[in-house]
Amino acid sequence: MTSNSLRRRRKESKPIFEKIKSHLEAAALKVDPKSTLGDAISYFLKHEQKLKVFLKRGDIEIDNNAAERAIRRIAIIRKNSLHAGSERGAQAWMCFSSLVATSEANRVCPRRYLHWLYFCFDEKRTDTERTLEERTEGIMPWDFKKLEDAKDPQHVELMKKVLQ
Repeated sequence: MTSNSLRRRRKESKPIFEKIKSHLEAAALKVDPKSTLGDAISYFLKHEQKLKVFLKRGDIEIDNNAAERAIRRIAIIRKNSLHAGSERGAQAWMCFSSLVATSEANRVCPRRYLHWLYFCFDEKRTDTERTLEERTEGIMPWDFKKLEDAKDPQHVELMKKVLQ
């Protein structure tokens, strides 16, 4: 965030934050602390300094919506896998969904990645001399992204073959 944006945040958000704080301090004296509202007011006042960090640092957002969106997707995947038909089916669904979500988080096209993964893993899965960790090394979405970004001729040719 630019220094102008940070100045604007402090100029516009700080007075609002202070107004909310003073309102909640007054309300805390009138509301039963054991009530739901009293609990929320206590939480705000207890964590005030942590909540104000966004006024001091420009790289911190006021909310955590991005994290909540990512977590929501994981929860939906977990819920959907309950209806997979069997335990092995649910595990397969979870693995597949995790690969798709990890691909997207790494800005990788899941379709391209999964095609490439199928090709690479097919070659490695029969290698019984190595552990699973060794066989899966270098085939994660971030590894694929490095290859895609580098535009390595071998990778480009391989992808042409894989996507045929």
